[in-house]
Formats: sequence, structure tokens, C-alpha cells
Amino acid sequence: MSKLAEWCRTGTSGEYVKGNYTDGISNMNELEGIPINQSSFKVLSIAQIQNQQRSLEYYWSMTSLSIYHIQNRNGEQYNGSDSQWCGNWDEPCESIQYAIDLISIKHGSSITKVKEKNIGISQYGYDLTTPLQLSKSGSYTDALKIMKQMYGTSSEIQGQAEIKILKNIDNNKENGKLGWISATEGLFLHLYSLNIIMDNSQLLIPIIYIQDSNSLLELNTITFSGIKLSPTTEAKGIIHIKYNNSQFIAQSCIFSNINISTQGGNAIRILNSGSYPITSTIKGCQFNNINSIGDSNGRGGSAIYMENKYGSKLIIEESCQFQKCLIDKGNGGAIYIEIDFASQFEFKINNATIRECEAKTDISKDVPPTGYGGGIFLTGSG
Repeated sequence: MSKLAEWCRTGTSGEYVKGNYTDGISNMNELEGIPINQSSFKVLSIAQIQNQQRSLEYYWSMTSLSIYHIQNRNGEQYNGSDSQWCGNWDEPCESIQYAIDLISIKHGSSITKVKEKNIGISQYGYDLTTPLQLSKSGSYTDALKIMKQMYGTSSEIQGQAEIKILKNIDNNKENGKLGWISATEGLFLHLYSLNIIMDNSQLLIPIIYIQDSNSLLELNTITFSGIKLSPTTEAKGIIHIKYNNSQFIAQSCIFSNINISTQGGNAIRILNSGSYPITSTIKGCQFNNINSIGDSNGRGGSAIYMENKYGSKLIIEESCQFQKCLIDKGNGGAIYIEIDFASQFEFKINNATIRECEAKTDISKDVPPTGYGGGIFLTGSG
């Protein structure tokens, strides 16, 4: 913490700094400063000073814009610090869970429920070293939003912020876990403008796992690249959704250079585990160079697999692209849809491109039949 910040936070609400300044009434620009030493200040230009100065109320008030930022990168080189004042973009917290808990504390106590919590990923990125388990009861919120630094403001960083999964070839990290980011109890999870990558390990569990009814997962401008998934017991998805009566929205996302082996799986896997509909909307997304293997029943869809039943909907629109999506020993190179014809359903593709996708036959056996539907495979019963 800088000496300026420490001075402003001494006492209550900047009492030793503000003089006749009144929170919420005075012009915030009347009381400004720069958290640097005198020698550094002397070499700054007027433009640099104006760019770096900020209202001193910033230091003693709650985190600006209600986005609590986190930073944990390259060991201790770019770490934030979990403290009562962390959360602003230039004083980030170190851990996601601490930031989530701190938002409740700032609103009353550690168990105060806040309708929506916003977590910002620093421009330096965030190393996720252990799976993150999220729920309504554990997070004390109905909706959690994870986004790039200062997302949605005039100060947002260019491009995407990066989250890197560091498994370090340690399978014990995934024991008993549903996903690297899992959401249960109907938590609404929103991710905005992030690039998600991983180290040289192979994942055994999904990156994002959603479970339970009345859930919502929104992915907006999210990139998944260089992901290696090797589920050991059953097929899994990079995005694995197991719920009903809920929604999934993907907008302007990219899935590229993904390899799924062993028991197989998909970039997006949607399972309807109940008797109510799932509404899935995929807009303007790209699926490039995805390689997977069909499950024991020949079900494929390296990009998308969905159980479409009980009035469920899958809508693919706004120029989605599927290129070089391959399924080995299965059907549906890019997309596999399993339909319950006894109930209503909707599957619609509007303005999409499927190119160089392939379903390869399992030459070791004839049942179930495989190698059908290089781009799309639709099947069902009822």
C-alpha cells in the first residue's frame, strides 16, 4: 500500500485528509493526489500527472464501480494481496474466494447476501491453481460475474484478460471436483471478455461445470484455446452443463485447438437431467480444429453435444463457424443432437458455416454404427 493510500485510510473515511470535503456532496476532483514519491513526481509531464491522479475519496470509500479485481500471476511476481482494502484495479486481491467474501463484508458482514457480485481479472492475468467451487449459499449471491479489468467502463483494458489453469500434472487437484470452475444451486454465472488457457497437463474434469435446476451460464467473448481433456469414466465437455429448466448463452466465443481423448467428449456438452427444458443460444461463435473421440455408444459432436427434449431449444445463429471439427469412432463430426420425439423441441441453425468437419468410422466393430454425419448428426427416439 502506498503512503498516500495509508494516510487516506487512517481513521474513519479519510478524516485526517479531507478537511471540509464531504463525501457525496463535494466535487470529487477537488481532492486529488498521486501515489508516488517526490522524485518520481518531478519527472512526470503534465499529461502523465493528469492521467495518474485520482480522487482521494477513492482510497477510503468502497471499491469503485463495484468490481473487485484479483491478480495472481507467475508466483509472487504479480500477486495481489488479500486485505480489507483490496479490490480496485491497482490494489487487487489475490484470490477469487477472498474477493467474493469481501464484497459481502463491505455490505455488512461475511454472510450478507448481495444480489450480484462482480469480479475483475487484472490485466496481468490470473493463475487458477486449484478448482473453484461456487454456489449460491457459499458465495452469498444469486449471480456472479467474472470479467476483464474494468469491463463495461471507459477504463476497461483492451483485448481480453487471461485465466490460466495450472494443474502442474497433479491429478490429486481434481479428485472429488466437478470442474475447474463449478457452479451449483442455481447460481447464475456470467463470464465476459476472458481468454482461458492451461499448462501442459491433461485435464480430467471440465473447465466449467454447471449443475442443478434454474441455472444460467453466459459466456460473452470468451476464448478457450490449447485445451487437453482426458476424462477417465465417461464423456465430458470443456463446458459441461447438467441441469434443466435453465439457460445457456454463448456470444462471440472461440474454441480452438482442443483435443479430447480417452472417454471422449465435446467442447460444449449439454445434458438434460430432469424433465424441464433447457434453452441454449449460440451466437457468432467459432469452433476451430477440435478433435475428439466418440463415447461407447458412438455419440460424437466434437463441438456441440445436446440432449434436446422436454421442450428444449438449441439455436445457432449470427454466422457461427465450425471448421476442422473431427470425431473419431463416432457420429457427428461437429454437432450431435439427441432428440426425444415424444416431446416438443427446437433445433435451428441460421447462417452458419460448417467446413472440413469429419466423423470417422470405428473399424474394430460394427455396432453401434459410426462414421455418419461429418457436420451434423441428428438422432432420437419416441
